[in-house]
Amino acid sequence: MTKLFFEVLRKLVGDDESGATIDRLIKESVWPMRRQYGVAVVAMIFVAATTALTALLMEYIVDALTTYDSRDVILLVAGSVALTFVIKGVALYIQEVSLSKAGNRIVAIQQKKAFASLLNLGPAFLVQRESSDFLQKIVSGAKAVRRIIEMIVTTFVRDLTMLLGLVAVMFWQHAFLAIMVLAVGPFIVLFVRYLVNRVRDVTRRETTSLVETIKVLQESLRGAKVIKVFSLEDRMQSRMDEAVE
Repeated sequence: MTKLFFEVLRKLVGDDESGATIDRLIKESVWPMRRQYGVAVVAMIFVAATTALTALLMEYIVDALTTYDSRDVILLVAGSVALTFVIKGVALYIQEVSLSKAGNRIVAIQQKKAFASLLNLGPAFLVQRESSDFLQKIVSGAKAVRRIIEMIVTTFVRDLTMLLGLVAVMFWQHAFLAIMVLAVGPFIVLFVRYLVNRVRDVTRRETTSLVETIKVLQESLRGAKVIKVFSLEDRMQSRMDEAVE
């Protein structure tokens, strides 16, 4: 099942550069952790199913509170709601634990590979680069791989399954209103896409600011004597202000 899921994922992302990157991440990082991700995928399906079931039960909850006089019906609805949330809570716990185990292992593997590659580089290349660049790549880069994989898995499994389940509940309860909502849906998707692009741009600038801040701080500490001798305090302060802003 896990192998089939990742094969479908490769087909969905296409054959462009992004598809090649995803394919490499799956082979190097995800496939060795296939058991943990397989458990997480099954848990995500339960989370999505119980979320859709919660929306479906709302109708019966309202009816039980306003229409039925039978205590047995009320107890049955209450028991169904409680059981649904218990299953969802257990599934969420299993999902988070499995993703955390796999994600931590991926970060460890990526950091080991990055440091091994760093040791194999020539001295000339190492001298030309700032230590903050290597720090950002080893620490933040490894965590970024984990975030990308978790985002892909949750998007293509939990979110997609949850969306299909909720849409099915919408049509089951009121088809006309569901059609009206889906007519407005594309405009909402475009707006969300705009927000995602904005968040990506802010994240990129935040990372750049962090790297530049670390670099200026390291240069100031290492070259404190030179800064004092040549009175470069204002210049370094200007660089730091620019990086922070």
